[in-house]
Amino acid sequence: MSWRKLYFYAAFLRSFSFKTLGALVLQAFGVLLLVTEICLTVFPEFVPPVREYWWTFLLFGAAVGLWRAWPRLVVQFEITGTDASIAIRVGDLFEQDGAVVVPAPTSFDTAINDGTIDVKSVQGQYTFQFCDSLENLNQQIAMALEGIEFTERDVADKPFGSRKKYPVGTIASVNCREKKAYLVAIATLNAHRIASATRNDLLDALPALWENIRTRGGMEPISVPVLGSGFSRLNAKRDELVREIVKSFVAATHAGRFCERLTIVISPKDFQERKINLESLGRFLEQECQYGNAMQPTNSGTSGTAV
Repeated sequence: MSWRKLYFYAAFLRSFSFKTLGALVLQAFGVLLLVTEICLTVFPEFVPPVREYWWTFLLFGAAVGLWRAWPRLVVQFEITGTDASIAIRVGDLFEQDGAVVVPAPTSFDTAINDGTIDVKSVQGQYTFQFCDSLENLNQQIAMALEGIEFTERDVADKPFGSRKKYPVGTIASVNCREKKAYLVAIATLNAHRIASATRNDLLDALPALWENIRTRGGMEPISVPVLGSGFSRLNAKRDELVREIVKSFVAATHAGRFCERLTIVISPKDFQERKINLESLGRFLEQECQYGNAMQPTNSGTSGTAV
C-alpha cells in the first residue's frame, strides 16, 4: 500500500464522526424505549412484538448514523450566472479528470537527477509518472514557450540549467501519456536550486494563468494543487491559498468562461497534517460562487453538493 493511500485513509478516519454515529444509535434505542413505554400503557398487546424486533431500531440508527457521519471529502458549487463550477477535493491530483496545473520554476527547468526539481514536488511527480523522457518534455516546453518574452539571468545568479526567466503566470502546455498539464511559472530558483515565491507572485500568477489558459488552452476540466504551498515555500496557510485560488478563478470566469470545472485538490497528507477544515472552506466556496462578483445580480442562486 502506498503512503498516499495511507494518508487518504487517515484523512478519512479523521473526518469520520464517530460521535455522530454513536449519538444516532443511542437515539434509535431511545425511540425504541419510548415506543415500548407507549405500547405498554396504551396497547399492552403490542409490547412483545416491539421487543422482538428491537434490532430493526438498531439497524435504522446505525444506517442513519453512518450516512450522517460519513466524511465529506469534496464540496462543489456552481458559479452564479455561468455554467462553470468549482470543487475543493481531498485526493490525488493526478487521478482527476481533464488537465492538471503543475507549478514550475520561472526558468522551466525539468532536471530531477541533480536535485533541481524534487521528485516529491508536483512537477517531479508528473514527470516521474507520465513523462517517458526529459528530452520529450523539454521539447514540448520549448514549443509551448515559442514567442514568449523572457529575461536572461547571470551565470553567477543561476549557474545551472536554463538561465531564461519567464514572467510569473506563464504556462507551457504539455501532454505526456495523454495526461495534459499546464506548467505554470510561479517560483524562482536561486543559485542553490532552492525555489521561493511571494504572496504577490501568487496573486500575479493566478490571473495570468487563467488568461493564458483562455488564450492557449482548451475547455477541459482543470485540476489544480494548492499553488504556493510545498516547494514554492510561500509563507501562508493552505486554506488561505485555497481561498485565493477560488476568488481568482471566480473573477476570471465572470470575465469569460474558459473551463467547465475547476477542482482544487488538497493532498490527503496536507489535509491530515494541517488539519484543514473542509466544511469551513465549503461555506466560503458557496459564498464566493454566489456573491464573488459585484457585477452579478444578488438574487441569483447557486447549486451545490457535498459528497
